[in-house]
Amino acid sequence: MIVIDVVGLPLKTGQQHQQWQAWHGDELLCTARVPFFTAARVLLNRGLAPEQVLVMRHKDNPQTSLTSTIGAAAKLAVVERDDPKGRIEPRIAPYRAYPSD
Repeated sequence: MIVIDVVGLPLKTGQQHQQWQAWHGDELLCTARVPFFTAARVLLNRGLAPEQVLVMRHKDNPQTSLTSTIGAAAKLAVVERDDPKGRIEPRIAPYRAYPSD
């Protein structure tokens, strides 16, 4: 089982979305808006087994926030779209790599 701790970074002026750091022990895996899925892709690209369990918690809190296998989490992303009332709705969707990924 791989346990990652996430830490929220302060918002910068004009920034709309929170950035998070995903740590495995003393190693920073990634900084992202969606650290669980992003960290899963990092670990998968490093050759970890897709069936290995990945657990996310918030730093200094031992309670599990999310759990999945690395392979399943690596296939997912969060997409946001406006709902009919003008609110932003986050949804889990299949991951699509962008040319810069």
